[in-house]
Amino acid sequence: MKSALEILRGELERLFSNANLKELCSSFLGVDPVEAGLYDEVKSVFARRLVDWCRGDKSTEALADAVLMLKKGMVDPRVKQIYEERFPVEDIEDGADVFGFAIERKLGDGGLGSVYEASKDSGGEK
Repeated sequence: MKSALEILRGELERLFSNANLKELCSSFLGVDPVEAGLYDEVKSVFARRLVDWCRGDKSTEALADAVLMLKKGMVDPRVKQIYEERFPVEDIEDGADVFGFAIERKLGDGGLGSVYEASKDSGGEK
């Protein structure tokens, strides 16, 4: 099974030109790819260097965000595994106390996380 980083690197190669990757670096990650030693004429090398640099900079989520935003609907959904690897998803049990709120029930899941109905422990405020 491919790791989320390998999938992200493949999507960079598949969906972006070298010029697009340079723009992504400078506009969305705030790094000059030439000065940082990321740029290469060979797109696969450039993509690998970019993913490796983001991993070292702890900015892989930012890279995934930019790819998902710029190529909306075109990106392999497995790229979202990057978020799960760093921020594991755990359900909150009904009745659990979270910052003074009692969890009543889970309403659903979305792209950024789960949504719960909760009430304030004192007074039943929702």
